[in-house]
Amino acid sequence: MEQVPIRSIELVQSMGNYVKVHTRDNGHLLAMNTMANMEDALPKAHFVRIHRSYIIALDAVSAVGSRSVEWRKGQLPLGGNYRRNALLALAGRA
Repeated sequence: MEQVPIRSIELVQSMGNYVKVHTRDNGHLLAMNTMANMEDALPKAHFVRIHRSYIIALDAVSAVGSRSVEWRKGQLPLGGNYRRNALLALAGRA
């Protein structure tokens, strides 16, 4: 069991019955958890679900397109079911 400070989390990625937590120091952890549990646990003021497989820290997003989100490691898909809420959250970031 390892604790990860919320401020060090950059991206959560679904991996079947697990989630992969990408950290800002280029590390990652694999945990048996669901995306729904992670979405509920992470503060909505700092994280947004952009796809059924991805939750990203708002400050990790460098650009937003109509179907994708840019972050330091490339592009991530912006899923149709999550697009509206994601765009609202990303538009409101400081």
